[in-house]
Amino acid sequence: MRRLISYFFNFILGVTSAAGSGLAFNWSSQPKPEVGYAIVKDGNWLLNDKKFERECMIVRAGDVIKLASSNQFISPKFPKIIVDDCSGRREIRCPTPTDCGAINIPDCRPRTFFARTIAAFKKYFVIDKNGGLAIAANRGSNSQPSLQESVVKLDGGKIDLRPLFSGEPVRRQILRFRPQPVARRAVGKEVRLTFVVAEGASDPLVVPAQGLQPGLYQVVNPVDGADAWVLVAPAGRFAEAAVSFNEASAETNQWGGKVEDDDKRVFLRVWLYQLAAPGKR
Repeated sequence: MRRLISYFFNFILGVTSAAGSGLAFNWSSQPKPEVGYAIVKDGNWLLNDKKFERECMIVRAGDVIKLASSNQFISPKFPKIIVDDCSGRREIRCPTPTDCGAINIPDCRPRTFFARTIAAFKKYFVIDKNGGLAIAANRGSNSQPSLQESVVKLDGGKIDLRPLFSGEPVRRQILRFRPQPVARRAVGKEVRLTFVVAEGASDPLVVPAQGLQPGLYQVVNPVDGADAWVLVAPAGRFAEAAVSFNEASAETNQWGGKVEDDDKRVFLRVWLYQLAAPGKR
């Protein structure tokens, strides 16, 4: 468990340094987080006692929006503004051109250490739906067993895919291995594996993997859309990486229903990224 926490902190510090985003755990010293936006529809409004520079402005936790005292001279209409933040989208209409209470923007930052960590990771991992380091966890289809985050062994031109499947796989498989950038480097090109799970074979999920190199991949089943992150490890590295990942996976199992499944997958993808980082090979 101590090593688990150590790796976790190392990753956090690594991406914080690389991205220059200031995602340190001393949140009080960081800039207030962006939590939504405000759109002026009518009237003259102030954001933190300064005039709105544009019709639509980003708002941060703790910001205060209020009417400008000069409003009565510039608009005969009742002032109106739309605020969309973590508390929801709301349209505020003032009863008179000069009478409207202050609008306080709430602080949406997660409060617990774990929640802050997941939120920080999601900033990197849940942005781009098309793949890459920011891909979000996909629940996949219920029509057949899903793929799961895992470490798999590449040895002698063959790959052992048993850890990839959470249940009994269908007989015919089509899998696309999309390399994921680690420390701004991608490993090779996308590789497509098509194979038949042979009945009665001693190792039906140990299949030829021509063109596949060790590294971090997003594996996609184009038939049902299921996907998972996989660390393809050479034989000499597999045991160490698998033990580390299994530790992390066992930890998520203990969280039960207190943590959403998608957040557990984010955690495991972060773990795989950490294992694939330079110096871990």
